[in-house]
Amino acid sequence: MSEELQQKLRSQLWTVANTLRGNMSASDFMYFTLGFIFYKYLSEKIELYANEELKEDDLTFREAWAGTDEDLKADLKEACVQDLGYFVEPEYLYSTIIAMIDHKENILPSLERSLKKIED
Repeated sequence: MSEELQQKLRSQLWTVANTLRGNMSASDFMYFTLGFIFYKYLSEKIELYANEELKEDDLTFREAWAGTDEDLKADLKEACVQDLGYFVEPEYLYSTIIAMIDHKENILPSLERSLKKIED
């Protein structure tokens, strides 16, 4: 990517960020935005990890968690905590919130619960 194109992209991103933050202070907006980036990162990381762990079982993370095999769930949770250092159930993932938006559902209660789960 050329230097000129990079500068134009930076300028456009800065304009978008300023528009999105409205009257919020720049530092508050930064913490708000970084929190969502971190939430997305944690969600994607655990989903990819769990899907890979369940590949041999021909299951996805969501399918396994919706199933009735409690031993599988316990083993998966233990593996995530051991290898990643955390565990987030599929209902609290970023992709779940995005799916709710796609279905025009109210995300605020679910988003609040999701962020609280990650904080815990």
